[in-house]
Amino acid sequence: MSELALAIVRVTVGAMSMIDAALSLDRAMVIRPHRNWALAAIVCEAIAGLLMVVGIGGPIGPGIVAEVLVVVAIVSSAPIGLWEASGRLGYFPALRAMSQLPRRWISIPVAVAAAILAIVGNLEWSVDHALGLRLPGSVQVAWFAFLILSVLAVAIVRVLQSRT
Repeated sequence: MSELALAIVRVTVGAMSMIDAALSLDRAMVIRPHRNWALAAIVCEAIAGLLMVVGIGGPIGPGIVAEVLVVVAIVSSAPIGLWEASGRLGYFPALRAMSQLPRRWISIPVAVAAAILAIVGNLEWSVDHALGLRLPGSVQVAWFAFLILSVLAVAIVRVLQSRT
């Protein structure tokens, strides 16, 4: 029964991620310059949400959802102009574009739920389980390390960039 409950949470979080991506699309279309970076983040979030709804790819979908939502929250909390060319560490066009995406109050709880689902996995009620697919442990460890390091890198750049 608990696996069914986790499947319902997985599908709900995946659907919320796809809805968030769709709601962010109109904002991304008016971002200048570097609209393509914002669109890339939105497409990644939508595809990752779809992976979660279907239950394929193990921790890949939930990890991407958590990553995109946390990074957007980090960069959009910066003061206006932080990601411009005059920043202390230089110019980060992807972060500048992502900083202009809407930040919603639900993003962090959804990111936390996605991170937990990435750790737990898709379990019994998924395409992964039906097809007998499972990522090797070393690949999962590498994936989680990559996600954690990339979020830390963005957070460190955010802090260093804002120092005067």
